[in-house]
Amino acid sequence: MQDFVRIGSYVWPYRRLFVLSVVCAIIVSVFWAMNLSIAFPVVKVLFQNDSLHGYVDSEILTLEDSIRADNARLEQIPADQVKSRAQIQYRVSEHSRSLLLLTKVRQSVLPYVPRDKFDTMAVILGVLLAATFLKGLFIYFQEMLVGSVVQLTVNAIRQDCFRSALRLDYQSLHRIGTSSLMSRMTNDIEQMTLAIRVFGVTLVREPLKAGACTAVAFYVNWRLTLLAITVVPLMGLVFNLFGKRLRRASHRTMESMAIIYECIAETFGSARIVIAFSGFRKHRKQFLKANRDYYTGSMKIVRLGALVRPITEIMGVLAVFAALAPGAYLVLRSTDSIFGIKLAAEPMGIAELATLYALLAGTMDPVRKLSGIFEQVKRGMAGSERVFDLIDEKSIVPEPKSPRMLIRH
Repeated sequence: MQDFVRIGSYVWPYRRLFVLSVVCAIIVSVFWAMNLSIAFPVVKVLFQNDSLHGYVDSEILTLEDSIRADNARLEQIPADQVKSRAQIQYRVSEHSRSLLLLTKVRQSVLPYVPRDKFDTMAVILGVLLAATFLKGLFIYFQEMLVGSVVQLTVNAIRQDCFRSALRLDYQSLHRIGTSSLMSRMTNDIEQMTLAIRVFGVTLVREPLKAGACTAVAFYVNWRLTLLAITVVPLMGLVFNLFGKRLRRASHRTMESMAIIYECIAETFGSARIVIAFSGFRKHRKQFLKANRDYYTGSMKIVRLGALVRPITEIMGVLAVFAALAPGAYLVLRSTDSIFGIKLAAEPMGIAELATLYALLAGTMDPVRKLSGIFEQVKRGMAGSERVFDLIDEKSIVPEPKSPRMLIRH
């Protein structure tokens, strides 16, 4: 966490660019949720052979009748029956919100929607195409802005790293070793670059996309959505467990890479001595051992990363299944509760259920992508530890507070 905060201090001078990239990511998430929400009118028009105008008008009439009936029932219930009155008032409140939304849709959106069903479908597809184009445009803007911030940030870190190394005395530099310095300033900083870029692009955009889909899914049916997200704490536990192991393995792998740099520098930096004394076999064995150690560490990272993806996908399927089974029961039985547990404000239709599943799938897709870059982020954080250790390195021989001038001879 401390290394993450230090990276943030390097990003801070370019915060305006980063904020603009976050704004682009928010717009992308809105278009992502909107594209998936189009499942509702598509199902209504194609599969239920219903027009949007007719659906909105009938829903408004149904809601108005329901509100009038509930208000009349509310007047007949005695004031001391608080629980019954609260239930009816809650239902009236929900229906009033839905009525307000549908009224706004009828006044602001439906005048631009044709009454012919095929023309309506063509308009829906046109909106989907336009939204996809705009989403791709803002993805481009976000990645360009993040790329600029990443390169400026990494340049500043690399300069501080080099400046810190130049301040060290000879004994400190000799103890660290030239190969370790090269490894930290090249391989480790490269891993940091990839991690910062992944954070600025994927770790910002994908959670926003998941959040946008979850928000719309809550509007469709908050009870079933809550059932689906019960696996989120379990996902967090898995990420935390694998994250610690990945970080340790990445740290050891980077140390192995530093040893490979050392073997190369020692062999070819003293090439004349190696050739003169026929030291090829010894240096070859050293390099093979270092290469084998690096392979072992890398394969451990690969195994851990390969485990994260299928486990995350299994949990995603469980999350969707947690909402799929009860939702299908509500639709097929035309009810709003299971075993007396109310799971919907009113009996759900196929269109509402299809929209809910599309939104839940849209939530799980970003989670799957996040599991794919988990290994990369942990590598970058391990690299940042080694880089900041070099920046914080102190000289073994301290500089005198009052240095004396050398006497000329």
